[in-house]
Formats: sequence, structure tokens, C-alpha cells
Amino acid sequence: MAEPTIPKPKTTRPALRASLLGLIALAGSSALAQAPSGRSFNPITNYTANTLLRKASEQAKQGQWAEALDLYQKVIALPGEANAKLPKDDPMADPSGQSDLVVDARRHAQALIAALPPEGLALYRSRVDAQAETLFRQGATNHDRAALRRVVDELFASSWSDDAMDVLGDMAFQDGQFGVALGLYRRILPDRGAAPNSMTYPDSGLDLARVAAKKLLCRAALGIDPPTSADIDAFNAEYPEAKGTLAGRDGGLGRSVAQAIASDHLAVPLQGDGRWPTFAGSASRSRIAPGPVDIGQFQWRRKLDPPRAPRPVPQMTRFGGGFQPPTALPSAPDSGLAFHPIILGDQVVICDESKIQSFHLNARDPGDDPNPAANTGVLAWNQPLRSPFETGPARTGPGGTPRFTLTAQGDRIYARLGGPVASTIVAVRNNRDVEGKRLWEKASLDINLPRARPDAPGRISGAVFEGTPVADAQNVYVGLTEAVNTEINLYVAALDGETGVVRWIKSLGSASSPDNVMMMMNGMGGMGGVTPTNNAGNRLLSLDGQTVYYQTNLGALAALDAETGAVQWLASYPTRDGNGLRPTREANPAVVHAGLVIVAPDDAQSIFAFDASTGKMVWKTAPMDSPTNRIAH
Repeated sequence: MAEPTIPKPKTTRPALRASLLGLIALAGSSALAQAPSGRSFNPITNYTANTLLRKASEQAKQGQWAEALDLYQKVIALPGEANAKLPKDDPMADPSGQSDLVVDARRHAQALIAALPPEGLALYRSRVDAQAETLFRQGATNHDRAALRRVVDELFASSWSDDAMDVLGDMAFQDGQFGVALGLYRRILPDRGAAPNSMTYPDSGLDLARVAAKKLLCRAALGIDPPTSADIDAFNAEYPEAKGTLAGRDGGLGRSVAQAIASDHLAVPLQGDGRWPTFAGSASRSRIAPGPVDIGQFQWRRKLDPPRAPRPVPQMTRFGGGFQPPTALPSAPDSGLAFHPIILGDQVVICDESKIQSFHLNARDPGDDPNPAANTGVLAWNQPLRSPFETGPARTGPGGTPRFTLTAQGDRIYARLGGPVASTIVAVRNNRDVEGKRLWEKASLDINLPRARPDAPGRISGAVFEGTPVADAQNVYVGLTEAVNTEINLYVAALDGETGVVRWIKSLGSASSPDNVMMMMNGMGGMGGVTPTNNAGNRLLSLDGQTVYYQTNLGALAALDAETGAVQWLASYPTRDGNGLRPTREANPAVVHAGLVIVAPDDAQSIFAFDASTGKMVWKTAPMDSPTNRIAH
């Protein structure tokens, strides 16, 4: 079976290669401003988890399986947040030392147990298999997802975890959660080329041909990396005797997969209704148009209200026991696009800081002017911001222009409205019966932050939403930042897609940044608080299956479990020093493709690729201002 492999910079398939070349060109040719210095990311880690993992590793190296397992099981039983920074000699760590890796200690302990030699694994299973079997049978019989998840999350290396993942994958597929299903099947049978340290089951006794066939069906249903006839031929070559019942068909599994792809309409056609439901076309930020776009004849135009320019933000720097007088921050020319509309059927939807509007694609009002260029777009519906908070100047991108995006999932549209101090997520219904009906709104100041510091001097009351959420069938996921003096605290939250109720919120850590500055809040020059500058722009999340990725533009990339918010891993990358040049870029969320998470941070001079399952750095380009950085990247 021809499975996707991890691409290298010089072997990327043509369509994605074009996308990466675009990123590099954007980074290398944009306007440049002097970069701030001293920025570093400080992840939240658990001292006990760090200590237990280190001691367990020492015991395992000596073949002391019982002692090592005792320590690993203590890690798995830790309450609350349990993130740990991997030592440089860990097999998952970056040997070059350019990227530090923080992982969920419980998940990492499970992976290390699964990688034990046969004698260590057998000892572990003698301890936990009875409990795992009870949970599995309860979950499989009663369709109890919670019981099955416990087997996978708490007893991953047991003899029953592969069975639990297989059943959970089938349930997810039936519910239309094809990305979640594919992620579970891949943990039983990893793709060829997947990182050797991925958290995959060590010795599954399942019918692997059937698991491989279900992976092909998931890819077809997702429509992002659909299997080709060559993939089907490779499957038949690898599993020539594979037979059984699959997708309502009996017989050879390869033939059943081919027939299902041809006849069952597994995937929504990419161009069926011209949908472009979010920034970059998909939640993974990696959609590629299947063919050339026919622009056609001019239809109509609509003048949009220009974004309100933010007031110049003075910079105050500490010296001795006081502060220097404020000086203007350097700015760069910016010709970037402010508005990034989405296309849904016969409507184009757009937002700014104060409203969401939808226009009919195929309707126009020529008025009294016979000139076709005078045709005006016809408004379908309008939803203004109803929050009591002032919108203020819009959030801005690196060069000063705001970036307005939207996300559609099912029949719901989500937007971020508001300003840099108070913001709101608004959800509206979008179908023929109730177009534009407001479902709910959630103010950022109404969210309780898990690691808020109410006594910290200069703390503003709450966080702001960084950008428009990314969404799946159940939840919407959004980043938040909170400014405290010269630090930025970072969070990711999941809100219920139907109600806006907070499902979970996780703190990732903080970044020290001179871009957060003290402000003169009254005419007499007294210190009245802090406010963040907006040079980082709207940070957008990416979603691939059951994992949410957060490209922070503050020295780190994070991967979180979409269901629980657990930090699967958090990887740092080398940022530019204070003497470097800062490229002005468009919105730059992580791009998820073929087992990699690819980022072009605005606080670094390279593009980086990380393994999606482990967070290990796979490759990086030469710095953008380096003479060795050429088109080959």
C-alpha cells in the first residue's frame, strides 16, 4: 500500500511546493522592520512529572522494568496539568538543540511503555490487562466512548488499546468525524514514513489489512488527500488475500474500497458549491484548488468600510527604577489584504471589527448607471456587534493592517468582532430558512482564565480573542492572549459550537515581549495600566482530525487534543535576535500536510516543519536573509 511519506524540502509534491515557495517569497520580499529583541517562550511544566520521567528513564536503561513501570504509572496518575520538558538525550528530542520539546507527561509515559522491550511490555500488561479488558467490553457493548477513551488514554500499551481505538474509529466514521477516525486508525497502523517515535500501538493483533482499508476510506471522505488508483493498486499488492465485509460489501477489501470511493459519494465535492469555508480553504490550512479558477466576466463590486487605523503605540522601556519617556514604535509599509471573505453556496460572507455581512454572489444592482463596473453587490443579511464593549481600533497584522477572517462549519458561521482590549466570538446560522440568525456570542472578558494573575501589577481584566475560531462538528477552537506588563500569557479554548459554552480552556505559558508596553492612560501622564500592541496580528489555529495546532508567533508551536485540551506537545523554534530584520507577512497559521506541521513564524527567519504526532523538528530552511536561501527550498 502506498502511504503518504514525510516530504523533504526538495521533494514536496508540486501543488504544496508552490504553496511553500509562496511562503518563502512572501517572507523574503515583504517590507522589513527592525525586529524586537529578547522574546522567549516560557511553557508551563510540572516539576514532579519532569523528575519522575527522568528517574524512570534511568531505571529502564538498566533493565529495571518493575521499578521503571512503577514510576511511569505514577506519572500517568498525576492530577491536573502534567507537562514535562524532554531532556536533550530523549529519542524524541531535537538532537541539534534548536528546538525544545514539552510534552504531556502522561501521554509520553504511555508511549515509552509501549516502546519497552517484550519483557518490559509483558510485565506492564500483567498489571493492567484485566482493568483494560473490563473497560473495553463495557465501552464496546454500551457504545460508551468514555470507557473506550480511558483504555486509550490511560492504558495505551495494554492488550486492549488497539481494539478500543478500532471501535472508537468506527464510531467517529459513522458520526462523520473522518479526521478523528483516521487519526485513531493511524495509531494502530502508522503511515509509511511516519516518525519512528510516533505514539503508535506496538504489536496489534487486529486485521491490519482491514485497518489499512478503513484509512483509505477516511482519506476519501475527507477529500483533502484522497486515495488514487495507484494507492488502491498498492493496497492490493500488499494485501492480496485481504477479504471480508467493508462498506456494506463482501469480498476483496481492495475492490470494496474502490467501489465505495466510486459509488458511495463519501466526500463532499471540493468545488460542488464553490465553498471556501475558512482562511486557506480548510481547517488544516492546506486546501489546494483542484484546477484553474475561471474568473469570468465582471459581476459587481462593493465598497467596504476601511479598517480603522490603530493609534500609534508609544514604547516605554525600563531603566534604573523608572521608565524612559515613550517613543514611537517603528512601523513598516504594509499593502496586505485586510479582508479574507469565505464563499458558501451562492453567498460571499465578510466581516470587520463591528459586523458580519453576506452578499449574493449572483445578484447585482446596476442602478441607473449603464456601466457594468457600477454594479453593486446585493446585501443578503447583516449582523452587527451587539457587545457592550467598544470595538476600538482593530487588531492589526505585523505591518499595521488588520486581518479579518471567518470560519463556516455545517450551517454555522463564526467571526471574531471587537477591538484589541475587548473582543467577541459571534455565531450565526446560515441556511435558507434563517440566514444570518444570531445563535450566540461570547465575550472574551467573560471567560475565566485558568492561570489568571489578579494581583499582578498592570494586569488587564481578562484576555482577548486572537482571531476567528477554527471549528469541527462539535466545537470551535480559538486562541486568547492576556497582557501582563511585558509578558503575554497564551491560552487556547474550546467553545460548544451550538451554545458558545466553554468546553475547556488551557494555558500554554507566557512569552516575554518588548511589544507589550506601558501606556500613559491620562493626560497628566500617570500610569493607568497596560495594553498590548498588535504587531503579532490575529493568530489563527489549525485543526487536523483530533488535534488543534497553535502557531503562536512567539517562539513556539503547540499541539492540543481537541476533545480534552491536553497539550500533546509544544515545540520551540529559534527566533531571530535583536539585530535581525522582521518580515511583514500575511496571516500565517500552521499548515498541516502529510504528517508535517509547517510554520513560517513572523518572529523567525526560517520556515520550520515539525512531525505532527511528536513535535520533533524535521527540517528548516536557511534564514530568509541568508544568501544560501534559494528557490530549492
